[in-house]
Amino acid sequence: MTRPGEQRVVALPPRGLLRGWRVGVSADGVSWPEGPALLSAETAGGMHLRAVEVCRLREVPAGVLAVGEDLRDELFLLDDARWNLHPQQAVDARRIVLELPTERQPETAAEQIARAGIVGTPLWVPSQPGELFLDVAGVPHRVIEVDTGSRYDVIARIGPRTIVEVFAPGVKAGVDMVILADCSGSMEAEDIPVPRESMLALRRNGYIQRMEALQQALRDLLEVRLRVAGRVSRVALMSFTSTATPRFPRSGGMAQLDGGSPPEVIQEFREAVALLRPRGLTHIGNAIHAAADLLYQHGHPGNERLVVLVSDGADWAPRGDQGTGEIMEATSEPVGLMEHLHRDMNIRLHAIGISTRELFLRRYRAEQPGITPNHDLLEALVKVGGGDPTTIGGLDVLVEYFSGVGGGITHRVRQTLSSAPREPLDAGARDILQRSAGDGARAGDRNAALEAFGIVITKVEAVSDRVFPGKLISTDNSGRAQRRLGSDVTEDQLGNTLRAVVKLLYPTLPTDFARPPAVAGYVALLDQLKARVEARPPDLSGLAAVCRPDGTGPDALVVAVIQRLTEALGGVEAEAATLPDYAPAPVPAPMRPAQRAPETEPATSATSSVMPGFVMRD
Repeated sequence: MTRPGEQRVVALPPRGLLRGWRVGVSADGVSWPEGPALLSAETAGGMHLRAVEVCRLREVPAGVLAVGEDLRDELFLLDDARWNLHPQQAVDARRIVLELPTERQPETAAEQIARAGIVGTPLWVPSQPGELFLDVAGVPHRVIEVDTGSRYDVIARIGPRTIVEVFAPGVKAGVDMVILADCSGSMEAEDIPVPRESMLALRRNGYIQRMEALQQALRDLLEVRLRVAGRVSRVALMSFTSTATPRFPRSGGMAQLDGGSPPEVIQEFREAVALLRPRGLTHIGNAIHAAADLLYQHGHPGNERLVVLVSDGADWAPRGDQGTGEIMEATSEPVGLMEHLHRDMNIRLHAIGISTRELFLRRYRAEQPGITPNHDLLEALVKVGGGDPTTIGGLDVLVEYFSGVGGGITHRVRQTLSSAPREPLDAGARDILQRSAGDGARAGDRNAALEAFGIVITKVEAVSDRVFPGKLISTDNSGRAQRRLGSDVTEDQLGNTLRAVVKLLYPTLPTDFARPPAVAGYVALLDQLKARVEARPPDLSGLAAVCRPDGTGPDALVVAVIQRLTEALGGVEAEAATLPDYAPAPVPAPMRPAQRAPETEPATSATSSVMPGFVMRD
C-alpha cells in the first residue's frame, strides 16, 4: 500500500513504544491496519527497506507517520524522502543465525540476546542477496541466515519458539577444541552412503565405513581451518576405545591449527587422521575425562572450551538391562561427569552421531547387537554439557558440522526469548505529536483523505486480478494519481491537476467486458468529473455540486474529490467480494481448411492450352 511522499514523518526520541521497528499511525477514521508492514524510503542515495510493526495510536494525528529517530536515520526519512508503507502478512521465523559483532564469548552473547526483547521483531527477507541486521540492545548483529521455509520477499517475525543461534567467526572468537574420535570396532560398519558430490574426492560410490566418513569430515575441517587466521585457537585429536589416546599433536597437548600454522604441523594432522583405525570397545567416560584434562592443562586463557564427541553411540542402560548398540564399559557415570565439567569448568560438549538405525537397516536389513547405532547417551551428554542438540547422520552431516566449526563457533540461545514491552508514549513524545498536529492542521484533512483513498485503491488492486480480466486501474496510474492529489495547487492549477487525475483513474478493462453495477457507477462519477474539469474554464462550481466539499477553496475541493472517489471505489471493492472468479471465454479451436477437389488434367484443346498474350498460327 503506497503513501504519497508528501505525507509527513514525525520523528520521536528512540525510547518507549515507538522505537526501532515500531511505527505509529492515527487510530481515528480509516487508517493503516495494525500489524507487520514493509516501509520503504526512496532518497538520493537509493531505496531503503525495513520491516516494521504498525501501531494505531490516538496520540498520532491523521496523515502522520510517527517513527523513532533511530529508524528515521536508518532509512534517511528526511523531508525530501518519498516513502511507502505496504501491510503484509508475516511468516514465522523458524531459525535465525546472528554473527557476533564483538569479541565476546558466544554463551554470554546468547544470554544477552535472550533478555533483549527480540520476540515480535519483523525482518524483511529479500530474494536478492543483501545485508540484513538485527538490533540487539542497541548493537546491530548481522543476520547470516533466516529460515522461513524457503520463502523470500516476505516479512519474517521472530517468535518465542524461533531457534536463535550466535555464530562467532574464527577471527573474533578463539576456541580450544578436543575432538574425540570413536575408534571402536563398530566404526568398521559400512553403512554410510556416499553423496554424489563426494564420489570424486573419495573415489568411491555406494557405501563407505563410518570411520572413512569421519576421516573425510576431519580433512574438510582442516581445509576450513587453513582459511582462518585470527584469534589463537588450539586443536587436539584423540582416538578412544576403552582408553583415550592422543593422535594430534603426537607429543600430546594442543596445537594451533589455522592459516598461520607451519607446514609440518598441518602434515602431522593429516597423518593423524589417516592412521585412525576401528578396533576395541567404547569407554566414553574415560574419553571425556581425558579431553577435560587436556583443556585444563593446555587451553588458552579466554578461549571457548569445546569437546566434540564423534561416535556411533553406546548402550547407556542400567546394569543388567539389554539393548542394541555398542556396549559401553563404564566404571564412572559419564553424564554426571559432563554435568560437572560444564558447570564448574565451563567446558561445552557437542556430540555428532555417526550413522542412524535407518541407514544401518537399509544396508544390513537386520539389527546386530554391538553394531546398530544408538545415540541415547550422546543426547543425554549434550543436554547437560551445554552443547547444541545432537547432530546425527551420514557423511554430509559430518562434513557440514566440521566445516562450520572450522570457521568459528556456533552457540544456541537456550534461555527463553523475551518480548519488547509495549509501553505507552511518554509525555515528551505526546508533546511532539501534539505540536505536529497544529503544524499540519491545514494539510490534515487531505492527508486523512489520501490515506483512506490509498487503502481502498490497494484493496481494489488485490481483487481485480481475481474477478476482472486484468487490473481495474494500473498500479502505475494509481500511484501517479495519488501523488498529484497530494501536491499543493492553486485555484488556477486545480483544473489541470484534476483533469490529469481523472484520466489516470479510468478503468483499463477491455471495452467488451460487461461492467458490474459498482464499476459502472465509478465510471459514471469519472465522467461527471471529466465534464467539469475539461470545460474551458473548468466548471469548479459544478464540480463542487458533484463532490459537496465541506469548505471553500482548492484544498477543500480536492479533499471532496478524493472522498467521492474513495466512496465509489469502496463500492467496487465491496461488490467484487461477492463476484465469482473471472473465467475467460474459451477460445474456439481453429477451423480445418476445407478439402480441395483434386485438380484435373488440363484440357488438350487448342483453346485451353493457349497462354494469354500468344496467338497460335497454322
